[in-house]
Amino acid sequence: SSSIGIDLSRVHAIGMSGGALFTTVIARDRGDTLASMVEMSGGSDVEMLTFDEPLSVYGAPAYPTPALLISGGDTDIWPGGGLTLVDFNAATENLATQLSDDGHFVVRCEHSQGHAIPMTALSAARLWVNSHKFEEPSAIEAEGIDAFSEFNGWCNLVD
Repeated sequence: SSSIGIDLSRVHAIGMSGGALFTTVIARDRGDTLASMVEMSGGSDVEMLTFDEPLSVYGAPAYPTPALLISGGDTDIWPGGGLTLVDFNAATENLATQLSDDGHFVVRCEHSQGHAIPMTALSAARLWVNSHKFEEPSAIEAEGIDAFSEFNGWCNLVD
């Protein structure tokens, strides 16, 4: 890995929508390899009409996994147009509570732009990834989210 410049202490799971739901699965099954996780419109234990079992069933990551969980408010639903099969805001809230209850460092952000990734979310995700390395303390946790403008006004520490 050193010959091609891969830093294995900076492996993060990041996803949006279905990719974020898969990020929940990666954190559950491979949390012992992740520096952190970022989900945009994801969550856990999603009940969907077309499936017998919930999607992205929660299981505590085996290693402390800092989590940045972002959703788009009351209109963060899929597919939309009057039909809601997945409420990503509720699913994100569910995951935030589960991770926090299991002792993980969780920052929960909520914008009001629905099932989308606004620039504020990209900025927060970039800061998050750059601030975490595997088996090292979180700079964001150490300094507190109020020290970072990327989180001000729309993010909260989940405890």
